[in-house]
Amino acid sequence: MRSWLIRIGLIAAAVAVGAWIWTWSGGDEGKGRGLQGGPLFPFGLADLASIELHRSSGTDTLVRNEDGSWRLEGDVADIVDAQAFEVVFGPIVGGNGHSVLAGTEPDERRYGFGSETALELVFHRHDGGRDRLALGDANAVSGLVYASGAGRRGVFGVGGGLYAKAVRLPDNVRYKRIFPRLDAVDLDSLHIDRGPDQQLNFVRWPDGPWWVRLPEGRQTLTGKADRYNNLYDDRRRDHDGAVWFLADQRLLTELVYRVTDTQVAAFPSKSARHTANLEEVGLIPLYRGATLFATGGLTRRIEFGHEQDQQLVMARRDGALVVTRNIALHPLEGPVSGFLDLGALSFRLADADSFYIDEVVHPLIWGRKAADPAARRAKLESIWDAVVPPNYTMSFGAETTGNHVADVQTYLDRLECVAVREPVAHDCLLGQDRWRITAWMPDGVKHTVWLGTLLIDGKPVLWDPGSGKVLEVPGEILVTLRGLRGDLQ
Repeated sequence: MRSWLIRIGLIAAAVAVGAWIWTWSGGDEGKGRGLQGGPLFPFGLADLASIELHRSSGTDTLVRNEDGSWRLEGDVADIVDAQAFEVVFGPIVGGNGHSVLAGTEPDERRYGFGSETALELVFHRHDGGRDRLALGDANAVSGLVYASGAGRRGVFGVGGGLYAKAVRLPDNVRYKRIFPRLDAVDLDSLHIDRGPDQQLNFVRWPDGPWWVRLPEGRQTLTGKADRYNNLYDDRRRDHDGAVWFLADQRLLTELVYRVTDTQVAAFPSKSARHTANLEEVGLIPLYRGATLFATGGLTRRIEFGHEQDQQLVMARRDGALVVTRNIALHPLEGPVSGFLDLGALSFRLADADSFYIDEVVHPLIWGRKAADPAARRAKLESIWDAVVPPNYTMSFGAETTGNHVADVQTYLDRLECVAVREPVAHDCLLGQDRWRITAWMPDGVKHTVWLGTLLIDGKPVLWDPGSGKVLEVPGEILVTLRGLRGDLQ
């Protein structure tokens, strides 16, 4: 009887041990999360609410926003690249582990889990659950990296590729350009800091163009900008007790593009944040900075130090240090006068509903804005429809003539003012080889100016008969207009 009891007890014990081993090795529900190896985790990226990154030097935390995007908090607060996040964490969360090493306990220090290079990832799920993966030393023979956690009751190995992605965290998921793309049309205002004490304030007014308020009014202007605003007043406005000047629209468009879309070259180490280092690179005191206020409330802040070797510059985006290219800094470095509109036209033909260019006795080229300019741009077509004047026909067809209208509009909007001349009230141009530009704006205002050659010295100029304004322009524009004479017949 006793022998039977002993046998029954041994069988029961064996069943219990077998069940325990089955449970440890995963069973049906936790396959691979035990002795045998296999998938690391039973969840996917969509299940995660946050991820902690623990090192001996500190902790960083990736947090999911309400819209599903991620942000970086902790030792470094920064922007996370959604695509990079998927590329890095997809293989980590969906990766596999090798079999548990016999006789090992979790987080044994002999495998490097307490070293300075060790990394622990803690995954917090939306349902309140959590899991972890600790990474230690590499095995010099197999190339595998020792790991702990992920539901295992001992140390196991993971592939070097998984480790290579994890060890570069969080820098390899930080946004690789200065900011997610913003265009000047996305903004309603912009501040530029020129050192710690001087700020230029730009505002995009409801009528479309950008205007800038200078800290000391006209006193800061030099060269052509000073002479222009001394002789003419059509590019400045008085508003709320301050003088605002028409800003260079092209420069601001380029500036916003450069300070947002320029590539990040590197992410500095934590030691770079020390005050002495920031003073050395020009971030203390501030060298240059820009604050972008987007329509809808989003605000972005970028600060630049001095240009360093290899055309690099240290910058601080929304407080996080990055190294970027000097092309992001250059638009902020010119003289104050350089931010003012000094083009030949004080209005933009691109904003017009229509414009006509005529010679003295016959039309040269006419254009009307298309009903849906955005659709035309999307198809890489001209946003202008060519207009046929009475008693004329197009020599090359509507499409070609429309392209010519677009080319002329661009050329004239970019036409440089070479020099500012004294105003002339009477007609000051030669009788021949002259062109009248008439533009009708959306607000009902009509602009009329002439391009031609000065009677007194033969200089190519733009003349405004309404204000008497005379501006010297490059002579190439007159050659270009002569070349359009064959468009209409």
